[in-house]
Amino acid sequence: MSNQVIVDLFVEDRAHESFLEPLLMRIAREQDIAIEIRVRSARGGHGRAIAEFELYQKFV
Repeated sequence: MSNQVIVDLFVEDRAHESFLEPLLMRIAREQDIAIEIRVRSARGGHGRAIAEFELYQKFV
């Protein structure tokens, strides 16, 4: 496998997290890419996810 890719995941709730994490892991495995998934927002709905993403953008 190649170098590890860090994926920051912004989601609205645990259901999105439960769906997207395995999906991303499967795609990475099929593409022979090592990934680390960091969930940045998993509770609080759409508004919280957007607010967390905007704050993340400011820091990056």
